[in-house]
Parts: sequence; C-alpha cells; structure tokens
Amino acid sequence: MYNLITSVYKKGNLIDVTTTSMGFRTFETIGNKFYLNGKPYWLRGANHPPIGIAPNDIKLANTFFKLMHDGNQMMTRSHGCPFTKAWMDAADTQGVGMSYEGSWPWLMISDIPSQELLDIWKEEMLSLVKKYRNHPSLLIWTINNEMYFTAFYKNDPPAVRLKKWEIISEVIKAIRKLSPNTAISSDSGYGRLLADYKNNLEPNDIDDGDIDDRHVYFNWYNRDFFQVFNGEWAKRIYWSVGANPDRPFFSQETSTGYTNNDDGHFNRKYLFNNYVPQAWVGEWAYEDKDPALTLQRHAFMTKELMEVIRRTSPESAGVLLFANLCWFRNVYDAEKIAPYPVYEAVKKANNPVLISAELFGRNFYAGTIIKPRVCLVNNAIDGKDIPISELEWKIVYGEKILSSGTQELEAVNHYDRLWVASEIKLPKTLPTLKTKCKLLLSVRSGNGITAKNEYDILIADKKWTDGSLVSKDKTISVFDLTGATSKVLDSLGVKYRNMVDLTEIRTEAADLLIIANLDQDEEIPYNWEDVKNVCANGTNVLLIHPGKHLQWLYYNKIESVYERKGRVVNMHIPEHGCFDEIDPLELAWWQQEGRERPRACRRSFRLKSTDNITALCTYLRPHTGLGNNKEAYLKEMSGIPLMEIKEKKGRLIASEMETNEGDKDPIAAKLLLNLINELLK
Repeated sequence: MYNLITSVYKKGNLIDVTTTSMGFRTFETIGNKFYLNGKPYWLRGANHPPIGIAPNDIKLANTFFKLMHDGNQMMTRSHGCPFTKAWMDAADTQGVGMSYEGSWPWLMISDIPSQELLDIWKEEMLSLVKKYRNHPSLLIWTINNEMYFTAFYKNDPPAVRLKKWEIISEVIKAIRKLSPNTAISSDSGYGRLLADYKNNLEPNDIDDGDIDDRHVYFNWYNRDFFQVFNGEWAKRIYWSVGANPDRPFFSQETSTGYTNNDDGHFNRKYLFNNYVPQAWVGEWAYEDKDPALTLQRHAFMTKELMEVIRRTSPESAGVLLFANLCWFRNVYDAEKIAPYPVYEAVKKANNPVLISAELFGRNFYAGTIIKPRVCLVNNAIDGKDIPISELEWKIVYGEKILSSGTQELEAVNHYDRLWVASEIKLPKTLPTLKTKCKLLLSVRSGNGITAKNEYDILIADKKWTDGSLVSKDKTISVFDLTGATSKVLDSLGVKYRNMVDLTEIRTEAADLLIIANLDQDEEIPYNWEDVKNVCANGTNVLLIHPGKHLQWLYYNKIESVYERKGRVVNMHIPEHGCFDEIDPLELAWWQQEGRERPRACRRSFRLKSTDNITALCTYLRPHTGLGNNKEAYLKEMSGIPLMEIKEKKGRLIASEMETNEGDKDPIAAKLLLNLINELLK
C-alpha cells in the first residue's frame, strides 16, 4: 500500500491536497484460471460481511476483514449492500480481495423495469465503478445477483430474454471502458452454456462477462458434501454441462447453513418457517437444545465441503462460502465479536497448501488399518512448487499420541495436486472403550511444515460392542434372507439359533425373534402374519430391513414406504434404551463398502396412524422450503426409519437403519446390540 498525494496550486499557492491510498497489483483471467501478479491464484474466501449492519463502522470493518484474512478467507463479495469507503479501505488495509456486486440484486428476475428505473440503476452502478475502481482490493465487478434469466432458470420468451441481456451487456461494456482489465461476472449465479452463447448471445454482440459463477447449497438445501466426492462439483455446473475451459469457474455462493449471531442456533426463519436445519441436526436445532451440537455439525460439514472441492475439482478457480457473517457471535460489535467453531474449520480447509484425507466414514474399530486416499493441493501464494516431502500421520487423544507413521510424497507443481494411497494403523489400546480421537496430518518439506490438517474420528474397542453376554440365559432366533445380519451378529459374538424357514416361528419358542433383509425378496412370506401373532402372544420381534413387507403387515398404520437412503438420521427419543452410549450426532454417515457414500438408513416409513407406534428416530431429506402446504410437504419428504410397535403382550421394533454395517462401523454395531438388549428386557 502507498499514499498518492495530489496537490493543486494556483499562482504558486497551495489550494488543495488530496491523499489517496493505493496499491499495485495485476489480477486477470487467463483460460480457466485467475492470475494474481502473474501467478495462478485459487480464490479462497467467503461472503457476505456485516456491512449492512454497520456501513460506516471503520473499526468493525477492519476487525472483520482482519479476522477473515487471518482465517484464510482471502476474498469476499458485497452481496445485497454495496461496500462503502470504510469497508473498501479496510479491505485494502487488511488484504482481502473484493468482488463488488451492484446495487440492485435480482434485477429483472421478473419483468423489465421502466426505462427511468433502469437509467437510475445504470447511473448508480457506473458511479460506484468510478468511485472504487482504483482500490487494489477490487478484483471483480459483479453486475447483479441471481437474475435467473441469464441461465434459463426462467421461461422468458426469447425476445424478452434477449432484451434483458442487452441491458446487462450495455452496462458491462460501459464498465470495461471505465475499469479496463478488471474481471467481470455478469450475474452471480450465471454460467455460460456454450450452445446458448454461440446461438443467442454472440450473434447479438452480448457481453456475458469473463467468469462462470455457480451458486450451490450442498449441506443446506441440497444433499451433503459426499454428493461431490467424485469431482461432480465442476462437472455439474449446469444441467450436467461441465466447466468451460476458456473461462474461470468459481462460486460466489456455496452455502453450509446460517447460524445466528447470538448463541449459534440456526437462523429462526429457516428453523421455524422452512425446517431446513432439521434435515441435518433434527430436533437438536431447536432453541431449547445445546447449540454446541449445531455448531459442531456446521463446522464439520463446511470444512468437508471446502476440502472435497479443492481435492476433486481442478477445473474450478475458487469458492466463496456463504455467509460468513453467520460465523461469529456479536458480529455487529468490533469489541465483542467472537468466532464460532466453523471459523477455525474453514481456516484449516482454506490453507493455501492443503493436505486432505478422503475419509468416508468416521467411526472405526481399534487395531484396524484404514487406507484413505490423501491429497496434497498446492495453491501456494508464492507460486512455488513443493519438492519431495514427507507425510506424517498421528492418532492422538488430547496430547497423547496413540499411533503414528510417515510416508514419502512426490514433488507437486504449483496449482496442481498429488493423490497418494495411505495406510493408517489405528491404535490397539485406547484410553476408553469408546474414544473420540483426532487424526493429525502434516507435510514436512525441508526443515519446515508445509501443510497440516486434522479430523475428528471415533475409535471403539471391540469390547464396547461385545455381544457375547447379550444372549446369556436368553434364546434368540434369527431368520436372515441374505446372511448380512447374521454375519454382523457373528462378528459381535451374539449367540443365536438360525432358522432355515420362517415357519419355524410357529413351533420354536424364543425370547427374541430377529427377521432380517426381507426387502431383498419381492414375494411376501405366506406366513408373514404369524410374526404379528407371535409378537401379540409375548415374543418380542426385531425386523431389520423389512421394506414394503412392513406396510403389508401393518396396512392400517403405515401409509407408504419412503425409498430414499438417508445419510443423516436424527434421534426422536434419545432417552430410549436403543441409544445407550450413542451421542445425538452419531446416527450419520456410517461406512459402507468401498467408495459407496456413507449413510445411516436404507429407507423410512410414513404413518397413517400413530396408535401404539413410537417413532424412535426420524429422517428428513434436505430441501429448500415447504411451499404453501407445509404439513403435506413435510410428510412427502420425511419418514421414520426406526420405530417401536406395541402388540398385546409383546413389542416389535422395525428398523431400516444400516446396522448390517456393524462389522465395519462400531456405532452401527452398538445400535444393533442396543436394539437386541432392549427387546430382551
């Protein structure tokens, strides 16, 4: 930063002095990359800052931008409220790049305004360009936000759509004259479709800017970060059309949820009007619960999404998470502002040089060897390559190292990534039977640490899921159509009698009857109703993956089967015995085979009657809103994957939870054992 002092003299006498802070840098788009001072630069950032709360608070502006910079949030956007001089000066001083969005978001999202209004908007937009174009932090002009017509979200007649584009293009061309060599996003949310550009825009001399700018809401409105584990982030920019090789593709809105600035619960609008947070934390989202759980999940999901994008989408040029004013308590007060856990999580995920582990599940058995792929992403801001280096991993509990190891890494060119197969030996001995540990990763190059990262993992001793005492003095009979449940019971040491035919329940007495995996058979067993009769006579029953057969058995109570896998399931009655020693957030992301996306339930059920039925946990799919008929919409996108049904003398628990993964995931195993113990009481 420098000061430019301009003095005006008249006949030798000084009549005016103006001091302008300024800086020197280049920022440009070349191909599908951004370049800062001649070197490829991957934009890491978040928006939007709290300027709307305090537009002229110089201290807050500097405090907030320093927090951003120190937290590896290097870029932001003036969404919904153009930045003032106070905030632009602070961006220059603290070193935060700026995408300056126009003063009329959602312009022409519906009709075309009057010419008078358009003239006012154009004049105001160009006046802002003139006022702030010399700020070194100003990197991108963003004309508007989510106008929708730009990318066929709206079904405007072709002539109307073209007219709207002409209005935007005219302003873009004017900005290019006033602020040459500054990158332009024509509409935050727009990505060029090549056929549309060639057939409609280019022939009409439409300037659609320099950047493709995608808005995506994984972890909030859309499904979670596992949805983009295989590089779908850049491949699915619009309607399965990939990123353009000659234009940078980045996102100015990648959301992971809106926590409030008072205590960390989710914003009330979404909590009570849209029920969006309930998909991720269930009833723990409500304000009578501990917000620490909300903040924990928010931080975890945000970090994971940022890392997976950086690992798997070399076509992308950057990501701005949305919205970082939700990441702080007392965001409006420079003296009291304090980060929530998501701040530190993003700081790790946004390290210029990122070492990142591709972990599917997070729950493991002690003494096992896990083999996650590890990725080293080199977005070093100095533009240098990383020489041959060493990866070190540690499993720690507090300050105690439980296991560790190293491996050599090849050199990595700047703006490139290196994938390696790793082998991590989990400790055989744990401080407690169920231990919450951390996996620490670090990369050492020369005498210094080039990158480091950490992950929360859960490791359980086999004794924690020891089922050898479960069936002591009790008789368990199992009918398993596929053998998947029996395999898990064997691995846990549960003793049981195997039934070859379901008709054996008529003649063989048992304290507990387990019927598993009938969902793999289209045909309903001819004596299926005997299960209900046996339960009514006092034998408790556990149904694992009954599928549509449960609806047949309880046609008067179950309305439909919701055939949707759930990666996150939420406890409805946490005090129930089936959840003993299981924490509220642990019914999520259980390991599956290989690279299959982790999940907690296979399907769920919708009820027409709750008589004698207790929903033990619930599933709600991620969604944007509830429309006009909230009750109907909530019913359509939710279900009950675990329920207890009372018969005359017995109890029946129907489960679509993925307990068949209990040989790989100790939480899945613990739930299965708890269900058995509960029904043997």
